[in-house]
Amino acid sequence: FPKMPLEEKIRLSEAMDISLIEQSKEESIKHILELNSVVRMSLIEMQFIKKELFNALVAMDELMGSNEINMRIAAMTPAVIMIVAIRRAFRLLFYAFFQIGKSKEEIYASFRQTILDIERLIVMRDNPPPPPSPLPWGSTKPADTNHISYCSKG
Repeated sequence: FPKMPLEEKIRLSEAMDISLIEQSKEESIKHILELNSVVRMSLIEMQFIKKELFNALVAMDELMGSNEINMRIAAMTPAVIMIVAIRRAFRLLFYAFFQIGKSKEEIYASFRQTILDIERLIVMRDNPPPPPSPLPWGSTKPADTNHISYCSKG
């Protein structure tokens, strides 16, 4: 299409429009003398179709790659469910039949007591209790450590 304006050629090539080639092919098929032109246009169409198929394959490969993680997770899900069920069953058997160790309720009570102790210590740190009152039979003055000797040697 040598007489076509350059802007029109660019627009058609960017849009991947091969309608002009198909029209030329249809007109060339009517005349037996233009057989080479028909073959050449058929090859151009096949190349276009081949390119479109490759683009579709690339898109399908990208889609399969993005879904691969979903497929792996879906494949692992039954195994994870089975492992959790077996673990719970063995834990039930262990506590029910052997009765070794503490029960869940005893463990939870121990945790509650420990957390209560921690909370009490935190409250005492923020608001410490007052110092104890002095003993009634002792002295109210602080002892002078310079003159006291508990054991004096000779």
